[in-house]
Amino acid sequence: MAKLTTCYPDPVWTGKWICAPFAEPDGLDRTELFISRGAPWLRTTFNCAKVPKDSLLYVAAPGWCEVFINGQRVGEQVLSPVVTQLSERTGYLCLEVGKLLKRGRNAIAVLLGNGWYNPQTKEVWEFHFAPWRNEPSLLLQLEDGKGNVLAASGPTWKGAASFITMNALRNGEFQDTRIGLEPEVVSQPDYDDSAWRAVLSANPPPGVLCPEECEPCVIAERIPLVASNWRSDHCTIYDFGKNLTGWCEMEVEGPAGSQVILEYGERLRASGDLDTEEIKVFAKSGFFQRDAYTLNGKGRQKLHPHFTYHGFRYVRFWNPPGVKVHKITACFIHNDFRQVGIFTTSNENLNWLQQTTAHTYLCNFTGIPTDCPHREKNGWTGDANLALETGLWNFDTHLADIHFGRTLMEAQRPSGQLPGIAPTGGWGFNWGNGPAWDSYIFEDAYQLWKFYGDDALIREQYDKMAKYLDYCRWHDTDGVVDFGLGDWCPYKASHAPETAVVVTGFYYLDVCRMIEFAKLLGRTGDLAWWETLTSRIRDGFNTKFAKADGGCANNSVTALAASLYFGFSPTPQKTLAKLLKQLKQENYIADFGIMGAKFTPRALGENGCLEELFNLFTQNQFPGWIHWKEQGATTLWEEWNGNSSQMHIMFGDTSACIYRYFGGLQPTATGFAKIRIKPAVNIKDLKDFDCSYEAPQGKIVSRLETIRGKRKYTCCVPKGIEATLELPGRKPQKLTPGKEATFVL
Repeated sequence: MAKLTTCYPDPVWTGKWICAPFAEPDGLDRTELFISRGAPWLRTTFNCAKVPKDSLLYVAAPGWCEVFINGQRVGEQVLSPVVTQLSERTGYLCLEVGKLLKRGRNAIAVLLGNGWYNPQTKEVWEFHFAPWRNEPSLLLQLEDGKGNVLAASGPTWKGAASFITMNALRNGEFQDTRIGLEPEVVSQPDYDDSAWRAVLSANPPPGVLCPEECEPCVIAERIPLVASNWRSDHCTIYDFGKNLTGWCEMEVEGPAGSQVILEYGERLRASGDLDTEEIKVFAKSGFFQRDAYTLNGKGRQKLHPHFTYHGFRYVRFWNPPGVKVHKITACFIHNDFRQVGIFTTSNENLNWLQQTTAHTYLCNFTGIPTDCPHREKNGWTGDANLALETGLWNFDTHLADIHFGRTLMEAQRPSGQLPGIAPTGGWGFNWGNGPAWDSYIFEDAYQLWKFYGDDALIREQYDKMAKYLDYCRWHDTDGVVDFGLGDWCPYKASHAPETAVVVTGFYYLDVCRMIEFAKLLGRTGDLAWWETLTSRIRDGFNTKFAKADGGCANNSVTALAASLYFGFSPTPQKTLAKLLKQLKQENYIADFGIMGAKFTPRALGENGCLEELFNLFTQNQFPGWIHWKEQGATTLWEEWNGNSSQMHIMFGDTSACIYRYFGGLQPTATGFAKIRIKPAVNIKDLKDFDCSYEAPQGKIVSRLETIRGKRKYTCCVPKGIEATLELPGRKPQKLTPGKEATFVL
C-alpha cells in the first residue's frame, strides 16, 4: 500500500483540472436536480524508462476520490481528502507510490465521489445551495524523486461511468456491479479503454490549493456480527453490538439483476424492525443511510460503499430470493488517531463512562469533528468545543484540530461573525451559533498551545479572533451579551438559566484567552484593552446575575456552576455551598444541559469536591450518564431521555475530567513542561485506577491500587517535565523525572 505523507515539497502544477465527459448541461436548476449522481472513472497510461525512487503522487479532488495504479489501491485512506471550507480551500493529497510503479507502461485510474463538493440531498442546512457546488473534478500529478513529471491530468485522459450509480453523503450509495469496470481491472495498463470518451476541462474549485496535513480517515476496526433476526418480509436485522461509524462490507452471491439493500440505524422498534424516523428527519430528499447493490451473477462478490458513511448499530438487509450472504462485517471508520491516553478502573460505572465517551468521540470524528454521524454529519462548533479536551487526553488529535480550526475561521464573515457549523454552504450564521459555540476558535488555539506547545493557530488567527470579539461588542450591553444558543438540551427547560448566563461566560473566557495570546505574541498595546474588557464583563455579569447569598440568576445547577467555572462569583464559597446542597438534595442527578455538563464537573473538580464529582458521574438515576448505560447505551446520547440521536458527543467533557481530577493530571505550563499531579486517592468507591498519558516528552503515569485494604499510589513523569505531586494530608513535593515514586496511603 502507498503511504500518505505530510512532509513533501509543494508541487509546481502542470496538470489541468478535468472532469468526466458526461457532465450535465449548463443552465439546469441545480436545486431541483441531482447532478452527477454516480462516481466516474478517469484514466490514463504513461511510460517509465526505469522504476523511479521516491515517487510522489499529488491528488486534488474537492469531493472524495480513490486512486489505483497498476491494479493496486493507492493508500489506506478512505473518504479522502478530508473536507475543508471549499469556498476558501481545497486540500490535496501527497502519496508515496514508488513501489507501485514498474518499468514500461503504467496506468492510473481515479474514481471520483461527490462528497461535500456535490451535495445530493436537500436538507435543512442547505448544502445543495453551497456556492462551491459542481461536478466532481480532478487535478493530479505524478513526479519522480527529482521532481520530473511522469504523468499529469489533462486532455489526453479518458473517462467512463463506473459501477457506482449514485453516491451521496447522507443518502448512501447505489452500485450496479453488472456494469463491471472493477478498480483492479480498469487500472491495469493493458485495459482496453477504446470505448471511453475524452475528459472535459473543468473549472477549478473556488478555494486555494493547500496540502492536506491532518490524519486521514481509515478503516480502523472490523467488527463482526453479534446477532441476526430473520423477518418474514424477506429481510434480516443485523446487530453489531455497539454503535459505530462507517459501513458494512459483505460477501454475497446471487442471480444477476438481484438487488440487495442495506439500511442503517441506531435503534429498533418494539417490533424488532429498524427505526430511522428520528435520524432521517432533516434530510428532505432521497433515501437515508441506504446502500444498494445490483449483483452480476458471477459468483461470490465482495461489496462495500466508497463515498458515503453511516452511523449505526443495526442494519436492515433486504434479501431477495436466491441470494446467499456468506459474510457481513461492520467497518469502523474514523481519523487515524494514535491513542495517547488510557484510564481504566475496576469501578464498572466510571470505566463505562470513560470508554464510552472515548468511543463516542471517535464515532464523531470522520474527517472533521461532528455532532452525530448519521442525522447531520455536521461540524457543529459547540459539540467540538465541549469535546475538545476529551479528544486531546485520549488521542493525538493535534493536526485534525488545527485543520478544523482553520476550516471554521475560513468561514468567518467580514463582520467577524462565525457560523455554528463548519464547513458551511451559507447556513448557520443566523441561528445555531453564538459565543458558547463560537468559543471553539479560542479554545482550539489555546488547548493546542497547552498540550503540544504549538502556537501556530494563535499566530495565524489572533487578528480574526480580535475581529470576532469586536463583533461581540456590538451585542454587549454593560458587559453582558445575549445571543446564540445557551445550555442546550437541559433535563428540564424550566431549569435552564437564561442564555445570557452561558454566553456571557464564554465571552469572558474568550477575552481571558486573548490576554494570554497577546502576552505570547508581544502585543502589549492590546493588553490594557483586553484587561479592561474582562473587568467590564465580570462586573456586568455580577450586577445582573449575582446574589448576595452566593446565588446566581435562577439558582439552577448550571447557573451556579457557571459562576464558579468562569470565576465570576464574588463569594465563591457561598456559591459552592449552594451548588453542593442542590446536587445532594437531588441525589446528584444531571439537572442541566450540555453546558452545565461541563461547568458542573469542572466547578466540583477545581474546588476539590471529588467525592461529589464521582457521585455525579456514577449515580444511575434519571437523568444521568449511568442511566444511559442501564438502558443499553453504547455511545453517549443527545438528550437525557434518549428520544433524539443516541450517538452524540456533546455531553462528553466527562473523559477530560476523569484524567484531570481522578487521574490528577493537571498541566500548568505549555507543552506539558510543568504539571501538577493531584490524584483522587480517597474516594470510597474508587479503589484503584491506572491512568497514563503520552505527553510530548514521554509517558506520564498515575496509578492507584488497593491491596489487602491498603491503598498504594504510584506516579512517574519523563525527563523534561517538572512535576509537583499533591496528596491529601501531605506537603506538595517535587518528583524526580524518570523515576517512579510510590506512596502507601
